[in-house]
Amino acid sequence: MKTRWILTTIAACIAAATAGAAEPLTLVEKGKSAYSIYHEPAAPDSVKEAAREIQTYVAKATGARLPIVTTFPDTPVIALGAGPQLQANGLSVEGIPLEGYRIVTKGKNLFIFGPDTPQRQYTPLGGFSRGTQNGAYTFLETVFGVRWLMPGDVGDVVPRAETVTMPPTDLTDAPDFRSRRLPYIRERDPKVQQWMRRNKLGYSILLVHGHQWHWFEPDVYDRAPEMFTLHKGKRIRPVNAASAWVCTTNPKTIAHFRAVLKNVFAANPAMVMNSISPSDGSELWCECEQCTALDEKLPNGEVRHTRRIVAFYNAVTQAVAEVCPDKLLAGYVYAGYVDPPLDRSLRFHPNFYPVLGALFAYGPLAYRPEVRERLHACIEGWSAMTDHLSYYGFLPLLQPRGRFALPVPPERKLLKDLFPALKKARMCGIYIYGQDGWGHAAANNWVTARLLWRADADVDALCEEFYAQCYGKGGPAMSKLYGLLEDQTEKYIVNDRTATYHMQPKAIRAIYLPVYDELEALYKQAQAAADTPETRRRLELFGMNMRGLYRVLEDYGWLKNRTDSVFYMPEPEFIQWVESQKASLYINPGAMAAGNRNLAAALRTPLTVTAYHDALPSAEPVRPFLLRYRNHLVLQANQDGEVRMDFSVRQTAKGGEMAYKVYDAKGTLVTSGMAAETREVVFPARKGELFHVFLETSMLSVSVTNAAWAIDTRYTAWVAAKIPRLHLVQKVTPLYFFVPKGVEKFTLGLFSTAPGETCAAVLYDPSNKPAARFDTSAKGEDTQTVAADQSDGGFWKLDLVPAKTGVIDDVWVELGKEIPGYVSPDPGNRLSVEIAK
Repeated sequence: MKTRWILTTIAACIAAATAGAAEPLTLVEKGKSAYSIYHEPAAPDSVKEAAREIQTYVAKATGARLPIVTTFPDTPVIALGAGPQLQANGLSVEGIPLEGYRIVTKGKNLFIFGPDTPQRQYTPLGGFSRGTQNGAYTFLETVFGVRWLMPGDVGDVVPRAETVTMPPTDLTDAPDFRSRRLPYIRERDPKVQQWMRRNKLGYSILLVHGHQWHWFEPDVYDRAPEMFTLHKGKRIRPVNAASAWVCTTNPKTIAHFRAVLKNVFAANPAMVMNSISPSDGSELWCECEQCTALDEKLPNGEVRHTRRIVAFYNAVTQAVAEVCPDKLLAGYVYAGYVDPPLDRSLRFHPNFYPVLGALFAYGPLAYRPEVRERLHACIEGWSAMTDHLSYYGFLPLLQPRGRFALPVPPERKLLKDLFPALKKARMCGIYIYGQDGWGHAAANNWVTARLLWRADADVDALCEEFYAQCYGKGGPAMSKLYGLLEDQTEKYIVNDRTATYHMQPKAIRAIYLPVYDELEALYKQAQAAADTPETRRRLELFGMNMRGLYRVLEDYGWLKNRTDSVFYMPEPEFIQWVESQKASLYINPGAMAAGNRNLAAALRTPLTVTAYHDALPSAEPVRPFLLRYRNHLVLQANQDGEVRMDFSVRQTAKGGEMAYKVYDAKGTLVTSGMAAETREVVFPARKGELFHVFLETSMLSVSVTNAAWAIDTRYTAWVAAKIPRLHLVQKVTPLYFFVPKGVEKFTLGLFSTAPGETCAAVLYDPSNKPAARFDTSAKGEDTQTVAADQSDGGFWKLDLVPAKTGVIDDVWVELGKEIPGYVSPDPGNRLSVEIAK
């Protein structure tokens, strides 16, 4: 048998391979077929599923329902998988790569087969091989024209044909990458899992590459502090298991990894690979003599740490190989250790699988020429050191989960640049983010899935195929729409050198706002052209995401009085609609539901408030402070007139803009907009009138004039702990909170990410006596139970101050459930807030 590797489509190769050959196979004629589908009775589940899929889609395409049999028939047959029928026809699975397949005709029979892992069994490298199933899907695609554009029936494209023939064929194919992972597409959903199989995603090698230095719990430090990183002359105790940084040259460190991994592999015999990647976040490289001796200096004075990480990976891998020779290890080359070492003689241990996480090129940052140049240098440099390199990354801008529902295109220019380079570097695995709002992101996901199988496929042809198949006669307009978004994204990334891979508010303003009218016009043009229920439905799913885009632009105050837009929906109706779509695969999960759900709940909750303007014994002037991310403020006007809020927004890598909304007590929107740098917001109020203010930004300070006010500490959960806490950053001020009458004791917690980030505090009771002292230096948290001893209730003060070590950066304050969860930064305009009973 002569093996051919597909370069474009299987159909093209079939045509080239069968010119002048025997008569074609007539699989279906006038809606009827003499064929059956055969597999062995004990065939793997993937082969049985392949038989059902062929049966289903042949019937959908032609009306002919082929029976599935487990005894090889005398009549024409489509035979799936390995079994005696192969040997009887001079065929064999031997030589076909894992996950590959062979499609071959013999007389009137068609054989589709490849390596298949049985149930509860794995490939030698811990993965799966569904070769026969991959061949079956290729057969349906090329012979019957079937496509699976997105999960569920709405994504099926099945051309109708009463008669279907197939030329005599002998073709073998296998994927370019042994691991093809497209995460963050809601891959736990059964419909998505089915879509992944249909588009031949999978892995014959299970790459394990998470941040994994969590085997160094803080108590290990007590036994062997020399195993931990030396920083400014001191060995650094980890605050928790996720924050450990170690001395990578210390023999005890290597021995510890060896002992832990030996036990892990012994407890999990089926496990083939484990990760030894450093902890994520702040990099505390050890400053001992042995570690720093491995560093390399560039001509510009920059110090490169990658030689020490290579030495560490090799030392641990060798140590583990001595006790577990059949086990493998993996780890990132990433962040501050992403550039290849200058020493080109270095090689990775054969049992080690490095994973390139090019943080500097995440998202569409590779539109910048210098970023692409550095990315290619990393790919080429690391691939020269191993045959086991893999890639981790993504191309579209990263949207915060549950916040935005913004349509993103396949970034064609980047796909054309990246995937051939990954193939040339002989990457064994690709882990590249998809998008979870299938109504707008199916194009990106589908094209990426095709490239994961065949890396040098024609990207433009794939995109145009998707638009034509998905939107029918509306395809040309949608192609222009997606192309417009590609151009806007590239322009934004290239022109704004402060842009990151996050979907910052300024990215939304630069990419979507200037072309919003054009996007809407193209969408309406596609709607008018769509001529089938299927294409109209897919356009409707895309429009659901445009509805989210409209809401984002309106939230920022950029689309005021645009109720004529086809995507306009009054806010209460929009929030209700978002809630109704929570289970939908076709918009981003929640599509801002997290923020809107919290907002809606806050507006629904009846409150009892009391304003205080009297002198407080513990009062002191308000110091500049910064709030972080989402916040909910409650205000009560002091008098008739205007309430004024002054904002100052701090620029950060993730953005420097703020969205605000002000509602009255009935939930009616008073004003909304977006602030950059410094902004004053003024609105009319009557004395005693209550308002809710919702803020979203990276960092901002706020002051309020003509109102008593308080901040809701329970509005947003701290991301890491999923616990509601007030989040301050870099600058802090005393906080005043009310402890009601009858409360005998309450809990209060202070948190930071020690040892680098710390905070201390003194808690004062209503008589201004110190009641407790807090310090996060040792463990990153300090939670205490405080005796109230105040029969009439009153305001307590938490005075936040720097600790003796570290610096103030991220600080979280958690008030116990025994007391209301509101704090007032301004002692002269305090507000006690309780849920009305």
